[in-house]
Amino acid sequence: KTREFGSEIAAHLVFFDLEIGRIPETTYDAIIGAGELAPYRHYLDHERRAAVHNLTEPEEKILVETANARGRAFARLATEVNSRTVFRIELDGETREKSQSEILSLLHNPDREIRRKAAESVTGGLSENAHVCTYIYNTLLHEKDVLDRLRSYPSPEDSRHLGNELAGEIVDAVSDACARNYGIVADYYRLKGRLLGLDDLTHYDRYAPIPGEDTAEIPFERAKSVVVESFAEFSPRMVEMAGPFFEKRWIDAALTEGKRGGAYCAGVTPKHHPYVFLNYTHQPRDVMTLAHELGHGIHDVLASDNHLLDYHPVLPMAETASTFAEMLVFDRLRQELTSDRERLALVCSK
Repeated sequence: KTREFGSEIAAHLVFFDLEIGRIPETTYDAIIGAGELAPYRHYLDHERRAAVHNLTEPEEKILVETANARGRAFARLATEVNSRTVFRIELDGETREKSQSEILSLLHNPDREIRRKAAESVTGGLSENAHVCTYIYNTLLHEKDVLDRLRSYPSPEDSRHLGNELAGEIVDAVSDACARNYGIVADYYRLKGRLLGLDDLTHYDRYAPIPGEDTAEIPFERAKSVVVESFAEFSPRMVEMAGPFFEKRWIDAALTEGKRGGAYCAGVTPKHHPYVFLNYTHQPRDVMTLAHELGHGIHDVLASDNHLLDYHPVLPMAETASTFAEMLVFDRLRQELTSDRERLALVCSK
């Protein structure tokens, strides 16, 4: 219902972005400096950059009104399928059923046999829906290809670059730098193999904790304390903004049947508080995840001074805020460790 209502509103507003894109450059330059429009310049400039890819108004309306019956519907189906998948694993002589978040958590277990069983369970669980998920993926890929062709995007990445407000050359430079340094990854896994005492690493050893890494379960209240204390070392204001997430229960962290896997933060509007969603499995890495998503949440709180059109950040900016919050916790944990072995284990866990 919410998606349908949103599409109905969007269909009525299709004309606006199209008209903004049609304003002659000289006219636009003359009016954009007006005091009334100044707060909206970022949004309006972006819409004008995107205008070259606009279709006609009737065509745009068709795409808006059918959005919930096309790719968006298939993406939701994928989420529904994955959240309902049951993963079975034998532990202590007993077959147990796990959610996706729970089974993925076992890939970090120090016991290699448990990791092996967990990896097989992941493959087995996903294989049950392989045909459906493959069909969904191919459908989404085809829709992307069609829309890019209709909107005259030169390459599949261009629409994403436009949405992220990043030049393709910047993304290519980062990608090329990563490719040139693949050897660092190979060196790391050779080191990890030696630390684990394994001659050959396999796929279920990727997340294996190395000797010295703390693998004890961490209660949620302890995770809260670690995160809040880490934020406090940076800024009391950051703690002030994080507090209501815990006090007013803006965080959904419990593991429940049928719950979607992963973690995210949902910013709504500048007038409404954001929500944090994660699956807390009591593992050390979940503390980092909590900090990461709270970083998004605090970013959204800070952005609430903006109007709605400038409220939601582009992805690279959003991930900068969340990764920063995560690294505050990482740095605090590293400072608390007393041995090089423990610090090495923490770094490897990243």
